[in-house]
Parts: sequence; C-alpha cells; structure tokens
Amino acid sequence: MTWSVESADFINRLIQRKSNSRLGANGPSEVKSHVWFKDYDWEAIKNKSAVAPFIPPNEDNFDQKYANGAWKDQHSDNMIKQKSVQDLFNGYYYMRLSEVD
Repeated sequence: MTWSVESADFINRLIQRKSNSRLGANGPSEVKSHVWFKDYDWEAIKNKSAVAPFIPPNEDNFDQKYANGAWKDQHSDNMIKQKSVQDLFNGYYYMRLSEVD
C-alpha cells in the first residue's frame, strides 16, 4: 500500500503539534480547499445528492466479506514507500492504549 503525496500532506497538516498551525484552524474552507479534495463535490454533499462510492447489498451488513481483513498497519514500515512522503511524518509517534497510564 502506498499513500499519495496529497493524502500524506493532508494528514500531516491535520496532526500539527500546535493547534493554530493545523489545517482547518482558520475554518472549514481551509480543509475543503486542500488539493486532496480537488475532485470532491461539496455541493452534492450539502444538497444530499452525492452517491456513495460503495452501497452494500440489502443483506447482513456484518457479513465477513464486507469486513476488513487484518489491520493494514501491522507492518507500518511498508506502508509509505516513498522516502519523501515518509519524511513528512518525522518527529511524530503514537502510543498504544495499553501504554497510557
């Protein structure tokens, strides 16, 4: 799995340490105008006329065939294959819930 440069930039801007530096700190239009959403039809969302990209059949929503398999981040070193994209995340870390006091 690889991330696009646009998606990595979007996430990186959302998780800035200082809240006033985060994407959206100056309002939702800042988020909506990000290049990752360039083809997003905000008007269709507002008017409730957007068509969902996936509509499950009218059967059991909990059917295993619609569930995700193993967590895709189990091997996180393999997720972002471009070093330039990975470098956007340098200095960030996460803690598992079991590590939180």
